[in-house]
Parts: sequence; structure tokens; C-alpha cells
Amino acid sequence: MSLPLHQRRAEAELTALKIRMGRIAGAVRAAIEKAADGVIHRDEERLYEVMLGDHPINRDVRDLDAAAHAFVALHLPAATSLRTVSSILRLNIALERVGDYAVTIGRVGVQLEREPQEWIREAIQELSLETTRMLDLAVRAFVADDTELATRTMHLAEPIDTLHEAFFNRLTAGDNPLPTAEQVRWITVAGRLERVSDQAFNVCEETLFATTGRIKRLNPYRILFTDPGDGFTSRIALALAERRFHGRAEFAAASWSPEPAASARLAEVTDLEVDRSPPLALPNFDEDRYHVVIALAPGVSALGRLPFHTVRQTWEIGAADVEDVVRELDSRIGDLLQLLCGDEVT
Repeated sequence: MSLPLHQRRAEAELTALKIRMGRIAGAVRAAIEKAADGVIHRDEERLYEVMLGDHPINRDVRDLDAAAHAFVALHLPAATSLRTVSSILRLNIALERVGDYAVTIGRVGVQLEREPQEWIREAIQELSLETTRMLDLAVRAFVADDTELATRTMHLAEPIDTLHEAFFNRLTAGDNPLPTAEQVRWITVAGRLERVSDQAFNVCEETLFATTGRIKRLNPYRILFTDPGDGFTSRIALALAERRFHGRAEFAAASWSPEPAASARLAEVTDLEVDRSPPLALPNFDEDRYHVVIALAPGVSALGRLPFHTVRQTWEIGAADVEDVVRELDSRIGDLLQLLCGDEVT
């Protein structure tokens, strides 16, 4: 049985909106590739072309925005169609930002004062290839309502983050001969390329929302408590965090100078399930990603250099009495989770 005329018309217009979004995605992908190529080869003409080429992209974004709103006003869509058009409106903004990233790369690129070292050239080219490939796959998944492709594509984000961090770490190493201003320019270029993958990830999430109604779920925060020696304070912090916020975040405890046995004072803690095994050494931060690392004593230099996306906090717990230690840690952990998660933790 064929669909009513108005429903067939609505589906055709929705498909046309998705195709228009795909064309904008193609244009911003080409802009990113052109900007990356221009900055690698210090081709100022190509970089200026990227800047000027952002104007038609912005016009297409405005036109698609108007068409999507008109679709809602005309057809009053429900369920899947409404989810799809709302995703188009959000992704339209995301794609405009990708175009802006290309412009930023262009503006920074024309300020470069010297030919890039070969390793910089190779790293930027690899970042460009990987991020634009991810964007292309993500948009394909959205246009085709392909949830399987969207899910697979989301897994490309982490290797891109690793590439970006490796570039940042090498560029800012003490033996790099580049002047500070030149380093900042390359950091900006790499950062904008990495952000393309973030927007591609958003496209994948919108695909899952439009096709299945699945609302974006945030990954739990990973928090590491660490202290020197016998692990007394970090083990209490871990037990408190697990008791109050289990499921809201993932917690671990370690020591930056572990002793062979756990603190005997942990026996004084009677109302918490405290781990009394010997304290663990610090993890390899290149392999274990933590959002927040909390040093529960002075001496944070022992932690070494943390990854680009990790935040360090230092809590000097001044209390000597065990009950006071528990009380102070409980308060601080609550404040931290409230800051990270908001009202969701209450």
C-alpha cells in the first residue's frame, strides 16, 4: 500500500535535507584538506582560498537552517522525522564549525615563518587524513541511517586523540628548536584538525539518536587518588568515592612511592570497606587515561608529566584523627563530583 501524498512529499523533502547536509560536509572536508595541504607546503595562495571559500559554506549553512525550520513548520513531523530534522539542525552548526577550523588553519598558516620539519609535515598530514576520513564516514552513516557504520566510526576518535597528544608532546619537548610563537601556531593547527574528529563523533551520535532515539550518554569520569607510601589516605578516598558515587564515576588508588604493606592505620576505619592490600604503584598514564588525578599530599612532581587531557588536583589533608580525615575527604569528593556531574550526583 502506497503512502499518502503528503507523507511521500515529507519523506522526499527530508531526504533532500540530508543530501544538502552531505554536500556541506563535503565542502568543509575539502576545506580542511586544502588548509592542511596549504600549511604543510606553506602555500599562501591555497590558504587564502580557504578563507574566501568559507563564505559560500556559510551561505549554504544558513540556507539549510532555513529549509529545516520550514520543514518543521510545514509538516509538523513526529518521532523519527522530527529526530532527524533536529539532528540536521545541530549538525549544520557542527559542520559550520569545521569550516571555521579550516579558516583558522589558513590564518595561522600564512603566519608561519619557516618550512616545517619533516616530522611535523608528516604528523599534520596524518592528522588531516584520519580526521577527514572519520568525518566522511560519519556523514555517510547519517545520510544512510546506518547505525552500524556510525558505531564503528566512533571508535576512530581515540587513535586520533593519541596522534594529537603525541604531536603535542614532541613539539613541546625541551629539545625542539622551534621558537615559542612557531610552536603555538603548529599547536593551533593540530588542535583544529583534532577537533574535526570531535565533530565527526557528534555526527555519529546524532545518527544513533535520529534512527533509534538513543540519547547521548556521557562516559563516566575516571578519577585516580594517589599518595606516597602506605596508601592510607588514597584507600580511604577510594572507599568513600565507591560508597557514595558508585556508577557515577570510575575510581582507583595508587601510590607514587608504594610501601610493601598497607597502612596499619586502615584498621581504625571501621565503617568503610577499605582495601587493605599493599598499595599499587602509579599506572602508566600513556595507557591508562584518567580525567582527574588527585594528589593527597605534597610532592606532586613525583607524578611526572600528565597527559594533555588529564587534570591534576592537590588536596593536602591536614587532619590527623582518622574520623577527621574521613570527614574532610568525604566533603572534598562530594564537591568534586558535584563540579564534574552537577545535580546528577545528588
